[in-house]
Amino acid sequence: MFDKVLSRDEAPAVLAYVRSLLAAERFHGRVLYQSLDRVKQWHLEVDRTVPAWFAVSEDGDSIELRDGALLFDGEAMPHGTEDRVPIVEPASLGFPESRYLWGGSADVDWPVLLQRVGKRSVLITFEHGRDPSMRSTMVIDTELGVVTRILNVCEPFLLLVDIEIGRGIERLRPDAYPELEVIYPEF
Repeated sequence: MFDKVLSRDEAPAVLAYVRSLLAAERFHGRVLYQSLDRVKQWHLEVDRTVPAWFAVSEDGDSIELRDGALLFDGEAMPHGTEDRVPIVEPASLGFPESRYLWGGSADVDWPVLLQRVGKRSVLITFEHGRDPSMRSTMVIDTELGVVTRILNVCEPFLLLVDIEIGRGIERLRPDAYPELEVIYPEF
């Protein structure tokens, strides 16, 4: 599948391959969430076995998926009943299969290219179903078994750093977040 343009029919095989790379069942990390007007930091905790996740922002807002319920600052939030893990942008790094990136309809993206980048990363390029000029990308660190970057055309850029594999949901709330600096990729 690598280094060739993929058809829509190959999207399920790409998704199966991505799932095989997601070896880290539990992890913590810091998410840099960059939208058009700001960069926001989140502490993220993921447990793919449950599935569950917890995220707290530098502003102190928390959001989590616990026992199937989506909670914002401890209060239940409604979510769809689709067959996907309910996510918000920072948590989508832990559950990339829950993003609308795998085809199925003309209104979602589908994978068009897989490439190896460096010794330990796989880059996936997605194309929008109705507008081929709209592209998104995802990077998977194959040594850690986690998605480390997601860049969408109309959504924020997500970067996962300071990754700690093997830690489950602890609902930690960092006292402070590091000063932001330019972070260069380590492929």
